[in-house]
Amino acid sequence: MSLETAVRLPNAVAGTAITLVLFGIADVAVGGTVAAVVSFVWALDINAIAINRIGKEDTFLLLFFLFGGVLLRAREAAGPRRSGRRARWYTLSGASFGLMLASKYMPHYFGVYALYNALTDRILD
Repeated sequence: MSLETAVRLPNAVAGTAITLVLFGIADVAVGGTVAAVVSFVWALDINAIAINRIGKEDTFLLLFFLFGGVLLRAREAAGPRRSGRRARWYTLSGASFGLMLASKYMPHYFGVYALYNALTDRILD
């Protein structure tokens, strides 16, 4: 495998996964037709492609952020409040957000997460 392939292949796989995760989020939120359009626009958007080529860690940041959101949505279908199944989805979502922070160090996000949790704590439970 060439060095160029070794450097770019993980980002290509992550970019493809972003397209699939976006489809899943949009499908749950607004339906299949809009999900197909969202995925198509993301896959062909020149700005997204350019930013992902320049800032390689941004691809993984977005992938883990979106996947964490998918896991939080899965929590809603996991059953009654305070069940063990819901706790598992919370743990997986937290792991995904942790991977997001590990992929690109942005300490100001800790404050954003604290604010989000403070505002939505009563809503999500």
